[in-house]
Amino acid sequence: MCKFGMRDDFTPGMNTTARKPFPSTRLAPNARALTVSAAMLLALSGLAAGAQETSWTGTEGSDWNDIENWSDQVPDIATDTVIGPAGDSPVIEAGETAEANNLDVDAGGQLQLDGQLTLDGNASIGGVVRVGDNGILELGGPGASVGVLADGELAIAGEVAGDVTGDAGSSIALTGSVGGDLETGGALDARGSIDGALVLNTGAEAATTGDLRVGGGVSNAGTLNVAAGHALSGGLSTEDGGETILDGRLDGDLAVATGGTGRIAGEVAGDVTGDAGSSIALTGSVGGDLETGGVLDARGSIDGALVLNTGAEAATTGDLRVGGGVSNAGRLNVAAGHSLN
Repeated sequence: MCKFGMRDDFTPGMNTTARKPFPSTRLAPNARALTVSAAMLLALSGLAAGAQETSWTGTEGSDWNDIENWSDQVPDIATDTVIGPAGDSPVIEAGETAEANNLDVDAGGQLQLDGQLTLDGNASIGGVVRVGDNGILELGGPGASVGVLADGELAIAGEVAGDVTGDAGSSIALTGSVGGDLETGGALDARGSIDGALVLNTGAEAATTGDLRVGGGVSNAGTLNVAAGHALSGGLSTEDGGETILDGRLDGDLAVATGGTGRIAGEVAGDVTGDAGSSIALTGSVGGDLETGGVLDARGSIDGALVLNTGAEAATTGDLRVGGGVSNAGRLNVAAGHSLN
């Protein structure tokens, strides 16, 4: 060492500060370069956008389009939307349009729809949704539907442009139109129109509150009452365990399957058929033929033929007029005091 404390091996101009090595640009063995393109970035940002969710708070009133009434944002077509029992219930006013991806109306939540709400996904209703006279609930995604859960309520005075399903314990009131199918295992009061099929599952309780048009026909495994003075337009099939009560008019054919029951106090404009094991009670009129292999109690009139297949058990309960005659391969009892014309 020198007297100034320098190391004997010191070389003037030498920097003794340790240097950090520059990062290597060489790849480790078997590694691959990753190239992130603009398209990939857009796709990733799209995935993030699809995960957006907002919840109704109602702290500033009922205006759907007021951002202060939402936890995160006013919903757009990519936003999953939740409405619960918070604050004032939301209202989409007549003339207004709104969007959402999936819509969940939880128990206690309510939505009044007097304008138009377009969904890219599904709606699940555990609370109450009312579609007003001029309201439109439009489902844009393929296979999307409005599902009404047990204890949920859906009132349609306007239009649902898609399918509607109701669980057991649900309640649906239709006075407007459904653009797809309506299937339920709950309560249904209906008038207006259903472009698709009406499917009543086991346990369903349905009644007309006016004229009802069903483009895709009716399948009834529950109970259906077409009230006096009302018309149901479309074919009707009463399935095993189902009961159809026609106090009004059916503009179509009626089929009663094994285990099904059909009660005709009003009018069937078309044909009536009953499988073996079915039960039909006629006290009104049939505009076409009546053919059955099951049980028939009959009075009133049949404009067409009465055909009793093998195994049929038929009895008159009053005077019966048959315009097209009777073909009996089963058993027919014309009771005392009754006439068969």
